[in-house]
Amino acid sequence: MKGGQTIVFNGESDQSPNAESGDVVIVIEEKPHDRFKRQDTNLITELEIDLLTALGGGQVAIRHLDDRALIINFVPGEVVKNGKYSSNAVLRLDVDICGRCHQGHSWSGNAVSTTP
Repeated sequence: MKGGQTIVFNGESDQSPNAESGDVVIVIEEKPHDRFKRQDTNLITELEIDLLTALGGGQVAIRHLDDRALIINFVPGEVVKNGKYSSNAVLRLDVDICGRCHQGHSWSGNAVSTTP
């Protein structure tokens, strides 16, 4: 559900024998999160990896909403493309191509992560 949407429970408010019960209306309020952003039904997070991991493969862990570690596997030589996996977690990758030598020298792309 999105922020601002409502859930209505018809006739579920205070009930008494001599009165008609009203409706209970719940309005969803979406609060910002420090690690994830929401885009439609997707959760988006950003991750910076080094060039060696991007090209040679490896594993990177990100902390999920429930604080468990979600392991992202990078396979050597595999190109990760948006929509490759059927998942609702989108990972925005920033690849540091020069070992943090200069700000702004990184490549950004989108990848969809697998969820366990």
